[in-house]
Amino acid sequence: MYSQALLPVLTVCTVLFPSIAASTLSTHEPFCPPRPATDSEQAMIWKIFIHEFYDELQIKATYDKFVASNLIQHNTNTPDGRDAAVSVIEGLLEGSQLDRVHTVVQDNFAFIHVKITPKTGPIGAFADLYRMEGTCIVEHWDVIQSLPPNATNPHPLF
Repeated sequence: MYSQALLPVLTVCTVLFPSIAASTLSTHEPFCPPRPATDSEQAMIWKIFIHEFYDELQIKATYDKFVASNLIQHNTNTPDGRDAAVSVIEGLLEGSQLDRVHTVVQDNFAFIHVKITPKTGPIGAFADLYRMEGTCIVEHWDVIQSLPPNATNPHPLF
């Protein structure tokens, strides 16, 4: 367990050196199946997951490391399960650029609002909401929207 006094230092280390932070947290144990985690450990896991998935686009590796094999999926076009999610996500994000707009991590939930610039087609936005049990992400919701060509709102999506 990490003391609250160390949390700012660990958070900086997590952002600068995510692979070191992950190995420190895991003590060579997988994140899934879930095992107990403190609030500060969960916060560090979220930061590493978000960095590796959204910034580095290591989709399969990140999901294999942090997401339960029996992921509960609330996207109506994606079956339950980690492998099904990876298959769909890799197809959707191939060649795309992601820019995180907002990130909120609270307790065992993380919310990420993202601007997506696909290889072809209009820019869009999506918001992912995840739920974690202990050290493992077990549930996912999302909302996806494309920027319409004739948007009348001066600040749509972002």
